[in-house]
Amino acid sequence: MIKIALRFICYKLFAPHRKGFGVHSPFVFNLVCNVLNGRDDAELKEISVWRKKLSKDTSIITTADAGAGSKTHKTKGRSVGQIVRKSSIRHKYGRVIYKLVNEFKPSTIIELGTGIGISTAYLAKTSGQSHVITIEADAEKLTFAGRSLEQIGVDNVLFRNGSFNELLPEILKEEKQAFMVFVDGDHSYRKTIDYFEEIKKHINEESFIVFDDIRWSEDMEKAWGEIRRDPAVSISIDLFFMGMVFFRGGVPKQDFVINF
Repeated sequence: MIKIALRFICYKLFAPHRKGFGVHSPFVFNLVCNVLNGRDDAELKEISVWRKKLSKDTSIITTADAGAGSKTHKTKGRSVGQIVRKSSIRHKYGRVIYKLVNEFKPSTIIELGTGIGISTAYLAKTSGQSHVITIEADAEKLTFAGRSLEQIGVDNVLFRNGSFNELLPEILKEEKQAFMVFVDGDHSYRKTIDYFEEIKKHINEESFIVFDDIRWSEDMEKAWGEIRRDPAVSISIDLFFMGMVFFRGGVPKQDFVINF
């Protein structure tokens, strides 16, 4: 943790492009201005209020993590509030995926790792034009997410209970248009690379992938390094804790570390 903290300090001190200055790619400059910067709209504010409410929820969920697990909680019974505070996506990064959906309007969004539905809300509660398919191995979490999302009017989500290995190939085969994938599940090197390779079989130039927790462990950082160097990736964006890759044709390969 100390090592990560020191590296984050260096990142904040030296990473460029906070406001898009020095970015010579029009695509990335537009992304910095429209996605990373700007104020929250009414929908984002509603999610933020809902998230804060859940962070105080003391009801217990019996978790059954199928991935790399939690660094801070080893017991299976955790309160909803603990899960929100320790495991769920922060609002800062939730607004990034929310704005990505609004900016690119993918026809389908695939989420690996529903959890209790926090990140799902950011993906789904946008313009309503996108169809979200979210996969979660833990049935109790998935049930809670479905009930909770109903309370804030989210109705464009298909919940799938099962393993990523089994369900992801099946879902990808059905996709014929551009899609977004949000990977926030098994934080292991091998699984992350496997998911990327599977997704890569079905991408087109409008598709993109967002990886959360890219510095969760040395394994995740290793996986992120290999993914951003993959020849199929034309543009990678590193926000230290979150990374995204695009597959745009006709542009030189570029990697950006953006101070966020």
